[in-house]
Amino acid sequence: MSAPLRATRALSGRIVIALVLCAVVTGAAVFQINNYIDDKISQIPRVQLTTAPASGSATNYLIIGSDTRSFVQSEQDKEAFTDADTTADGPARSDTMMVLHADGDASYVVSFPRDLMVNVPTLGQQKINAAFNKGPQLVIDTLQQDFGVPINTTSR
Repeated sequence: MSAPLRATRALSGRIVIALVLCAVVTGAAVFQINNYIDDKISQIPRVQLTTAPASGSATNYLIIGSDTRSFVQSEQDKEAFTDADTTADGPARSDTMMVLHADGDASYVVSFPRDLMVNVPTLGQQKINAAFNKGPQLVIDTLQQDFGVPINTTSR
């Protein structure tokens, strides 16, 4: 076997070893990162809610964005996340309220403006944002009562 042929075979072997090693390292990294993310997600406190049972076809998911400042602890955080008009101690308010309707291959999102006037159970005619001030269960109840939109449970 000639020297150039041996050098080419040796280089090819080294490239294959490097590619296999890269694939193993990448796979291990993805596995570790996935475990880390799963651990962080499992630490999120769960809120027990009464929802409609999971549907065999279509499912409605409630998505709420909150402007809560309850995480603000230090003076440095207070300067960064509050101003003269907001405090860290105030109630959480809903900035965004949407229902994602997933039905097979089609999905639709309906946004509910926070100042939408609705009949909130136990509160009467209020902005829908007032329902969130009393907790997410009242938002679910309001959407069901006023719009006939059930929020479904998930399998998690």
